[in-house]
Amino acid sequence: MSQPRFFAERPNTPKHKTLIRFQNPYPVKRTGGAFIGATLNRTPQSFALAIIGAEYLLGWLPRGTHDWNRFVRPSEFVLGLRRHGFTATRLAGLNYEWRRGEWAEADDLSVNYMVAALRR
Repeated sequence: MSQPRFFAERPNTPKHKTLIRFQNPYPVKRTGGAFIGATLNRTPQSFALAIIGAEYLLGWLPRGTHDWNRFVRPSEFVLGLRRHGFTATRLAGLNYEWRRGEWAEADDLSVNYMVAALRR
């Protein structure tokens, strides 16, 4: 598996400000270079499922793993990519399918989602 090429972080900021800091340890410099990222959306649904569900009810993750205030809305993610020379080409949701016990692509971006982008 290759190293991550690009990642977004939502540092602790006052609630009235929205800031995403993009760190680029292995820059995608070539025009047409691809970026794919996945994160959690900042919605009531993500709080209920990722924090209450995954951490407290199911115990999939240690309590305190997620900080809902650091979750990133798709519009914020796309804007950050655009500011760093990328064009988002696709957004897709990820949903956990309980019956099959696996993750599947979905149209719903309200909890988990992925972004594909190309360097301009």
